[in-house]
Amino acid sequence: MPRVLSPVLAAVAFIAPLGCQEVIGLGEEPSLGCGLPPARNVTCRDCMTATCCEAQRACSEDEECAEGAISCLAGCLSTECSGACIPQHTGNLLFRELVVCGIQCQEHCAIKRVCESLGAQCCQNLDPGVVQDGCFDIVRMNDEAECTSARATLADVCSSE
Repeated sequence: MPRVLSPVLAAVAFIAPLGCQEVIGLGEEPSLGCGLPPARNVTCRDCMTATCCEAQRACSEDEECAEGAISCLAGCLSTECSGACIPQHTGNLLFRELVVCGIQCQEHCAIKRVCESLGAQCCQNLDPGVVQDGCFDIVRMNDEAECTSARATLADVCSSE
């Protein structure tokens, strides 16, 4: 005899993928932004949302584009790294469109020198783990005051390169 799914379980199975935000009427889950995880840098996130939301949504629906945006670009802690990521994915039209759109937000998204040096000269020298991850999060927020403060706190582990 075939097993029948109860109406309650069927409803839960149908609603679960929508996420709690939709079920209780709060709208789209904020962690998804415009389809890609939002930037830690608030001014960059605001600019990319206002300027490139459609490009981000299209990219998020393409596995190769999303991989390039999430694993490569979002993981960069320097302008040099971003410049190296882009050629790796230029064969993907949606990735190129996202990058071209993102150029409009460059002044908001480019890592500030003090934050870049925090990542390269301090965070890299920390043992992998929570403290190093927190250090890199500060770099990604791209706030000069926060980066300067973190660098002072970590002066003992920072190199002077």
